[in-house]
Amino acid sequence: MFLQGDGTERSKEHVSIVNISRHTFRKGTDLLIEVIPKICKEFQNVNFILGGDGPKNCLIAQMIKSFNLENKVKLLGIK
Repeated sequence: MFLQGDGTERSKEHVSIVNISRHTFRKGTDLLIEVIPKICKEFQNVNFILGGDGPKNCLIAQMIKSFNLENKVKLLGIK
């Protein structure tokens, strides 16, 4: 059984991958930009939540737009 923090059962149908960091080359943001479209294409039940700010935010936003991943990838942070 998968439980959330409040003790309720989590969905077994959807997987959320969360990354919170400064979006820079040193933190692996370029790798994320490369693998997110591949993972979303192969696994329909995966969603991404990316939190943070940095110089690579514009590249993440471009990736989301160019692969039509607006409903799969949520970008949180300063805009």
